[in-house]
Amino acid sequence: MKAVSGRWHRQVFLLSIAFTLSGASFLDAGLAQARDLDYFVPVNFRNGQVEKFVAPTYSQSDLKKLKRFLTEKGTLDLRRYSSGGHSAVTIGTDRSLESAISGLLIMHWDRDNIMQALAEREDGLSQWHSGLKASLKHHYRYRHRFIDMIEGKSDKKSQMQRPHIRYNAASLDELSEPWGHAQNDALSFITFLLFFDALESGRSIEGEEALAYAVLLPHYLDAVKVEHDLEMGAWEDKRAVHASSLLVVLAALRQEYEYVTRHGTITAKIDGREYRVDEAFLRQLLLRVKKSLKSILPNEYVESDQNDTRADKSKVRKYDSAMVNGLLLGALSAKGIISDKMTATILAGLEANLMGADGVARYPHDIWDGRTDRHDLKRGQEAQWCHVSPLMSVVYGDLYRRTGHKVYFDKQTEHFNRALSHINERYAIPEAYIVEPPGAGKAGSNAKEKTKVNWIADANEPLAWGQAALRLAFNGMEKSLVHSADLKKTHK
Repeated sequence: MKAVSGRWHRQVFLLSIAFTLSGASFLDAGLAQARDLDYFVPVNFRNGQVEKFVAPTYSQSDLKKLKRFLTEKGTLDLRRYSSGGHSAVTIGTDRSLESAISGLLIMHWDRDNIMQALAEREDGLSQWHSGLKASLKHHYRYRHRFIDMIEGKSDKKSQMQRPHIRYNAASLDELSEPWGHAQNDALSFITFLLFFDALESGRSIEGEEALAYAVLLPHYLDAVKVEHDLEMGAWEDKRAVHASSLLVVLAALRQEYEYVTRHGTITAKIDGREYRVDEAFLRQLLLRVKKSLKSILPNEYVESDQNDTRADKSKVRKYDSAMVNGLLLGALSAKGIISDKMTATILAGLEANLMGADGVARYPHDIWDGRTDRHDLKRGQEAQWCHVSPLMSVVYGDLYRRTGHKVYFDKQTEHFNRALSHINERYAIPEAYIVEPPGAGKAGSNAKEKTKVNWIADANEPLAWGQAALRLAFNGMEKSLVHSADLKKTHK
């Protein structure tokens, strides 16, 4: 492991300074407190062979060579069960893929699954269909979770009465293990992909599972009062009104609203009852979500359950890397989910407050290291996750292509390179890099070595979310390089 040096190091430093000073949506009163003029975070590269490919700028040929190299090394391999389901940690062989269903992360999370499906779809891989269908199949099988909440038969405060967002990847059956299933963003990821594809492909939503989900989710969000819902958020560890969740909800409902304006009201008869979703209903739901976001952003939350203190005792959380999830969906739809100024402010806040040499922390004072709570960690020692920079690269790329500001392209490249730095010596992308637990070093180490902070990959490797994020980052870079080339042709 070493800090990046030489030409790229100097280039990134200059880009950081230029970006801070550029004024391109960045320098508002709030940002002045979030970012110093000499702001720079070094980068630790874990794989020397990958580092050789890293450059301050890329050609389309460079990018293809790098992607081919990582493909040959298996870095980008994404796998699915025969059910279409996926596991959060990518299983290496066909035999273990079907048999290793008992591990902590050998389960299907809807959020991770759809993130993988989005990457597969961007890369033209047909298995994204089976991924989407797996989530739809599970929720149709357990549709009573939605219907009971809509009809007031379930208590939204009960995590297990909510639709389950984590389940058996092979059978798609629910798990009896208690879990924080109140995650509106995970459910909304499914709706986003369903309608995003329909709008791009021109296809209509068909099939009882897809139609049922299309009508049930908006009514479910209405029933739980999504704009004020104290749910668990992307990290499953804090009951709050999470802006990160609301951003994903907004992205999903916006796609469905656009579909309805084109194709008309969606209706579905489910268990003898007809459900309808029309423009007026979606419009008022969207307005409620937007109003709530306006009162929260650029914070992650300003309203939280003060009795929920296991992971975080704060009433307000300013910075949270889960915010990038909704921004990503806006970027993929090439429209942006909120204003460019707010998007840039949020990204700058993450960089200045959560970004480290090995990744991006989830939020300040995070105690989770991928397997256990760590009360020994000091500020700045939070686990640094590997999926955030590649997703930020995608968002910056969309800002560049829509605004034409080259500074966003520079930031896109910076985070793309940071994404490459996460690839370890095994050519795998772990979930995060963590401070080695006390006593986990070599036996016989002296006292000085034992007190040294040593960053290691966590046990969750390779993480499908991180692999999908890097695939999306590659696609974003390719789009920006094509866009840049087209601009040069236009100006000749």
